[in-house]
Amino acid sequence: MLGNQISDYISALCGCSRVRREGIQMVEVIKIILIVLEVLASIALTAAVLMQSGKEAGLSGALSGNADTYLDKTGNSWDKKLARMTKWIALVWAVLGLALNLV
Repeated sequence: MLGNQISDYISALCGCSRVRREGIQMVEVIKIILIVLEVLASIALTAAVLMQSGKEAGLSGALSGNADTYLDKTGNSWDKKLARMTKWIALVWAVLGLALNLV
C-alpha cells in the first residue's frame, strides 16, 4: 500500500504514468536476460570450436584441395556432432545479437 503511494507520487513528479515506468523496467529485464543468454552462447560457441579436431594439412592442404571442408565431416561421428552443434550455436548467437540490437 505504502509502496504504491510512493510510486504514484514519483510518477506524478516526473510526469510519467506508472504503466510507462513498469514498461521501461520490463525492457531492462528482457535486455539483461538477452545479455546473459548471449554470454552463455558465446562460451558454448568457443568451447564447441575448440573441441573440434584439427586438420593435418592446414592452409596448404586447403588451398590445394587435399583437406576436407568444414561442412563435410564424414569421418568421426563426434566431429560431425560438433560441427552441427557449432552451426546451431552460431545461429543462436547471431539471432541473440540481432535481438539485443533491437531492444
